[in-house]
Amino acid sequence: MATGSPVHLPQNRYFIMKTVTKKSSTKKASPAVQKPSTVSMPVRVYPYDTDGKFEAELRGFANEHAGGSNHNLVVNPCSIVNVEHYVETGTGLYPTSYKNGGIDYTCNNGYMLAMLAIGCPIVDGTPYHKGHAKYAELGKIDLRTWAAENKPVSRNLQHIVDGQRIGGHPCPAWRVIGQALNGACGSKHNNAAYPCITVSVAPEVKK
Repeated sequence: MATGSPVHLPQNRYFIMKTVTKKSSTKKASPAVQKPSTVSMPVRVYPYDTDGKFEAELRGFANEHAGGSNHNLVVNPCSIVNVEHYVETGTGLYPTSYKNGGIDYTCNNGYMLAMLAIGCPIVDGTPYHKGHAKYAELGKIDLRTWAAENKPVSRNLQHIVDGQRIGGHPCPAWRVIGQALNGACGSKHNNAAYPCITVSVAPEVKK
């Protein structure tokens, strides 16, 4: 890996998901330019029983690969997380291997899990949280409806950690990220065999 100082993204940097329609073209394709691959937290069992234990793991990863800032990290759901099914039915967002029984995706841990899968809503051009100018008006946003309407979201990890508090958590709830990375919230399935999300360095961050 090349050496040098990481590039720090601005604190208000966010990543908006958009639907892009490709147009047909008769032009000859240009030679492909290979982009550097992003670095992700490795698939393994992470401590998740307390916020502090997983936050230490996350901080170590950010320090080594992302300039020590969670604003330089992005979250994406794995293929076993079914956002489309959740939008249609309100159930089945995470696989049954994640937790025995149902998950309430409207509050606390469940709301954060939904935001990890869907992203943090972007309202008036900025990531949504309790201190947002529109919070008094909008309150807790229904993430299922937000996704169904294809509204913009941020995949920035720090935006998600801040935004998920509108679901009921009074704290960052780092442990929930560890649970989703492990693919389970109980020791019975806590073997990292079914990771539900990835945590990666944003492509714009280079070393």
